[in-house]
Amino acid sequence: MGDQIRNPRGDVQKEVQLIYRPGGEAVESDKGNAGHAGNMIRKYEEEESDLREDKAGSLHKAHPESKKADSDQGYEAEDNKGLPDIKMSRLSALGDKKAGLSQQGDEAFQQQPIQQNMDVAGVFNEPAIPPVAQVPEWALDVQRLAASTIIAKPPTLPFIPPAKLVHLDLKGAPPKISYFKQMFPLYHKLGATGLLIEYEDMFPYAGELQDLAAGNAYTPDDIKGIVNLARENQLEIIPLIQTFGHMEFVLKYEKYIAYRENPKTPQAICPRMPFSMKLIQGMLDQVIAMHPGIRYLHIGSDEVYHLGECPTCKQYMAKGNLTKEDLFMEHIVKVASYVRTEHRLTPIMWDDMYRHIQSEVFLKYKIGDLVEPMVWAYHPNLTQFLHAGIWDQYAKVFKKVWVASSFKGATGIDQYVTNITHHLENHLSWLQIMTAYKSAFSFQGIALTGWQRYDHFAVLCELLPVATPSLALCLQTVVNGGIDPNIVNRVSNLLGFATPINITLGPDRPLPESAPHFPGGDVYHEAQRLYRLDAWAHGFEHLGNFLGFLTPYQLRRNFSSVSSLEAGLRQYAPLVDALKAARDDAAEALWGVYDGHTVAEWLEQRITATLDRLHAMKRSADSLIARRTWPRRPLDARPPLQ
Repeated sequence: MGDQIRNPRGDVQKEVQLIYRPGGEAVESDKGNAGHAGNMIRKYEEEESDLREDKAGSLHKAHPESKKADSDQGYEAEDNKGLPDIKMSRLSALGDKKAGLSQQGDEAFQQQPIQQNMDVAGVFNEPAIPPVAQVPEWALDVQRLAASTIIAKPPTLPFIPPAKLVHLDLKGAPPKISYFKQMFPLYHKLGATGLLIEYEDMFPYAGELQDLAAGNAYTPDDIKGIVNLARENQLEIIPLIQTFGHMEFVLKYEKYIAYRENPKTPQAICPRMPFSMKLIQGMLDQVIAMHPGIRYLHIGSDEVYHLGECPTCKQYMAKGNLTKEDLFMEHIVKVASYVRTEHRLTPIMWDDMYRHIQSEVFLKYKIGDLVEPMVWAYHPNLTQFLHAGIWDQYAKVFKKVWVASSFKGATGIDQYVTNITHHLENHLSWLQIMTAYKSAFSFQGIALTGWQRYDHFAVLCELLPVATPSLALCLQTVVNGGIDPNIVNRVSNLLGFATPINITLGPDRPLPESAPHFPGGDVYHEAQRLYRLDAWAHGFEHLGNFLGFLTPYQLRRNFSSVSSLEAGLRQYAPLVDALKAARDDAAEALWGVYDGHTVAEWLEQRITATLDRLHAMKRSADSLIARRTWPRRPLDARPPLQ
């Protein structure tokens, strides 16, 4: 454990911010002044905005034919040349003080704790602000983020959960075992203590359940390899098996139609069918058998969208004067009791189905003695989403509670690059929640979820290598009880970035010239490159040349402007060439982490689909360009589309 990033005392001291003193020296200041700092930040941003407007105005005067948007885009590259010589506003800034991390050896990668500097009298009164160029954009982004959430007010320290689990969602883009061999040591080094592994159809089910395994599922030897790798890197495994909702990978088959709560959809299993429990027990038995020595088992049970709908369940509820909540609780009691009595394991389950159940129902089924809930929420501001009433309700029932954040897979069903700021905000908010309620619960740990698909039928979202910088920063935020530029610097160095990680998502942010050196760093780099090409493609598809001259109306009537279409198509060839080059480079990078099925799926969803749209636009435009004479108006009402 010695090479993990830890506070030498094992806890976390107060957060600080770095303040620039005259001469550019960065010193630490108590985050208790974050309110004042935030005011200074806002004032600085307002003045900087004014400067940008002044600059844009001067550019517009020099080049009246250019639009204001064009001058704004060119502002950053101008290096502030020609800015008015005015006094800058005061800024309480988190600096980019280097951590002095050596890239050779693990011993240099130690936590530099966020701590309170008591010698800060008067620092916030008159700090001198260096020129804009001395405050890197990435550091300002981190500073604003850190100032947005007050985790704890001094002298209270942020609560750091003992268990920190990395969630591996393997129902999409399952990595090769060789990739896990490279990544598990990194997870441990970043502060992870365990893995929450959701195999879904990638588990090698056997016997009567062999149909549940995908054609490219891991082999039994692969599972043994994962278990051994986790043990070698001091990562405790908690398998996750869906036992109620999200059972599409099981119930999609014809042989299991009768097990469905709603025959139209395989989303949820019927809890009253006698063979339902036999199926679930068989799944549990096989997964548990291949994970010797585990202490916990996650039984899923979130988002049970179909409950009390089948004739069997309706008849059962009517006969016993029961509600859907009773139906849900009875099934959970059966599954959790089986896990406890037959396997001597502690069941964990998602909490969302509990949020509208009254405490009397909890007490009726003694659910607090059977399961430990994992409260999940991926919003950046949890105090508004998980209101006090939920926590008060849970405090009456549960003593031990887990929480779940997200480092990817929660900001868009087809998102393929990670919005790191969103996920850092989510973790800061979770630290705030746990600190506020630490006296009401024994928080067992946090699972940093990384969803790969929203459900079994959905497209892929961010790949694991693409989100590794987000995972690393989120883990370190939890370990340290906060975030600052020093942490970003240390993580960036560890992952082999040439410059600090950019936490702000935007196609206008510069793409580093080379890929970072962490395993899968080339996949990350190619996704970032494609993100910028997609912005180009989006702009191309929405050019006025096409919005105004390449519509279904014009295609039906073969009636458009040749010169406008030809002007728009000038970008077609270079854009298509760039996308084809990105496709080839991405394929090579992906093969280092995934099998051919994942490579083909990602390329088709992310690049081939875009190329197909562009080719279709080109064919349509060419058909209109070929015409040399046009009819007199009015045109036909609605001829058939050719």
